[in-house]
Amino acid sequence: MRSNGRGGTGLVGRWVEASKRVLRITAVAMAALALGFWGRPSGQVVLGLTLAVLVTLAIIEFPARPAPRSDAVSTPT
Repeated sequence: MRSNGRGGTGLVGRWVEASKRVLRITAVAMAALALGFWGRPSGQVVLGLTLAVLVTLAIIEFPARPAPRSDAVSTPT
């Protein structure tokens, strides 16, 4: 993703921030469905799905971060 030059992620970041709750619920629901439809899930399957959800949630969080405020940066006088 390209930054807008101010540390934010632009239009995508704003959309992800607005849709973060739905994206999180969808990620967890997809993993739950996969686990539910898996015939006999082993520990490796459960671990793999858990890791996949954690990575997905991290990817959702990254573009949703707000840009750092420019007035919060102090300049030496």
